[in-house]
Amino acid sequence: MSDELEKYEALVKKLYEKTISNSLTWSMDNWSNSVVTNLPGYQIKLDFGQNDEGESLEVISIVDSNSNSIDAFNDSDLSSRKTNMDDYPTYWKLMQKLRNIATRKARGADKALDNILQALDEGDVPF
Repeated sequence: MSDELEKYEALVKKLYEKTISNSLTWSMDNWSNSVVTNLPGYQIKLDFGQNDEGESLEVISIVDSNSNSIDAFNDSDLSSRKTNMDDYPTYWKLMQKLRNIATRKARGADKALDNILQALDEGDVPF
């Protein structure tokens, strides 16, 4: 794969697959609203922004172990390409879903809901 857009496509899909399978650990960035995962020698950041027309953008950044920005792209870079995934036909939708799932994992939202539902099922409510 020599084409950078093909590499971006592959990265988005692999991040999504690894996130869904719980193979990646996500955390919130201390300095921004980004959600991050660490890979050997690199950190991947998922964020959102806006283009000049005010439209939402999904952004993926790659940072090295010295905090140097290595690369970044957004869904508009892939707007002419299709994901070939029925649920997420565009990269904007796929990248948005990836960031959404990663953020929920980083914040522990599903674990909190599971604990709350379990407490309610067991009648372990303090009132």
